[in-house]
Amino acid sequence: MTSAPRFAAWLKQAMRTAGLDVDSQRGGGRASLADACDVSRSTVGRWLDGASIPSPEHFKAIARTVGVSVADLLIGTGIMDQSDIGAPTTAPAVDLAAELGQRWGVPDDRLPLLRASIEALAAGLATTKDQTLSGDGR
Repeated sequence: MTSAPRFAAWLKQAMRTAGLDVDSQRGGGRASLADACDVSRSTVGRWLDGASIPSPEHFKAIARTVGVSVADLLIGTGIMDQSDIGAPTTAPAVDLAAELGQRWGVPDDRLPLLRASIEALAAGLATTKDQTLSGDGR
């Protein structure tokens, strides 16, 4: 089971990667996520502050808003692992984040943020590759 702070770290990074403003109270990113999930901005604030975790009914809207699959959300936040999902995902192996964190001197409490960053990068690369292969890349 994931912790609220881990979910918050993943969500903040995913929102930033998607180009959504999460750093200001009145930022458009918070409003966009609140609208997509049909919740108040203060509820989104509690998710981003690590005070609570969204209920599962909101996972699909969150994933869509930040541009990831629900599987990536579940794995990235630690709610489930790859073996629970049973489907391929763009999430890199957990060992990569741990190894890089150790090499770069990243404190243990920042590893979830590093992991989310690596996952977001991998997802972006996979999307670019898919677009190139399909002829949609420019």
